[in-house]
Amino acid sequence: MFILIFGFTVISINQNLQKNSQKNSSIDKEYRSYKLQSKLRCPSCAGITLDLCELPICREMKKSINIEIAKGSNDEAIINFFQVRYGDEIVNQTNKSIYLIFIIISTVFLIILFYLFKNILKNNNRKE
Repeated sequence: MFILIFGFTVISINQNLQKNSQKNSSIDKEYRSYKLQSKLRCPSCAGITLDLCELPICREMKKSINIEIAKGSNDEAIINFFQVRYGDEIVNQTNKSIYLIFIIISTVFLIILFYLFKNILKNNNRKE
């Protein structure tokens, strides 16, 4: 009796492990698909990534990505396929210097704003 219960327990645990493994595999594929969609731009829109665009061409590209992932293609091969087909501008490569320039301009703006605010408070205190 104990052996039967132990056997059914082992079989049940094994089935649960297989189900969890399949769920994790599909989650990994969905994550890979999303990651690839965010690395590629829509060929029709100006700079919108595939994950945000719902044009028919983007839907087809998303399907192609999912098919290639299911086939076992690696991310670089999938990106290269679209890059050869649509050109280098399809790859979403944000220039890091833009962020640096934004930070510098924002910092200078905040310093100027702080200086102006400080002078306004000083002038108001003198008037009183």
